[in-house]
Amino acid sequence: MARRKKEEIDDTPSLFDAEEDLMTIKPQVSVRNKLRLAKLVEVEETAMCRRAYGVTELLKLMRLQKPENGKSYHILTGGNIDLLSHVWWLFYHYAGMKSIFMSCWSINLNDIMMVERMIREGKLGKFEMILGESFRKMFKVESKKIEELQEEGIFGNVYMSSIHSKFCAIETVEGEKIVIESSANCNANRRVEQSIITVSEELHD
Repeated sequence: MARRKKEEIDDTPSLFDAEEDLMTIKPQVSVRNKLRLAKLVEVEETAMCRRAYGVTELLKLMRLQKPENGKSYHILTGGNIDLLSHVWWLFYHYAGMKSIFMSCWSINLNDIMMVERMIREGKLGKFEMILGESFRKMFKVESKKIEELQEEGIFGNVYMSSIHSKFCAIETVEGEKIVIESSANCNANRRVEQSIITVSEELHD
């Protein structure tokens, strides 16, 4: 049996490449090389703790709290919230997202379509992600949808690797850099999950 490739890169141009200064395309770097690099980042911050059950409750809880530089927001959720749920909070306070780079083991069809909608409506410029190496084998419907969106130029690079990390590195159109770290994948469930949202250029980069 042929050895499964752990890295797949699609160079399909993004739908938003033609937009003025919306994004900068950087030279491609092997995901294996990226993951071998270890970096310690110390962030001086004020921690704020919140608890929520479900996306609606999360948004009610957080929509009046604009993210501030140097602060981290620790959120304990009681279920029905996944990694991308926190992005909706950011839309209350920013005109749009310039880019999202996401790492998670899996992503469900609803979240794929949610990201597609963000891009088609002009709320998100560039979207890339790393998924678990067994994703294509275990989630055939979701994989087919991702491939279709790549062929159309909606999604950017999608990597496959042996990963278990869940995070989003986000840059807003205003230039704010935000990192979402979470125990949750992109599949809402009834489990208790914990997330940390930090506004930090150093952590993002």
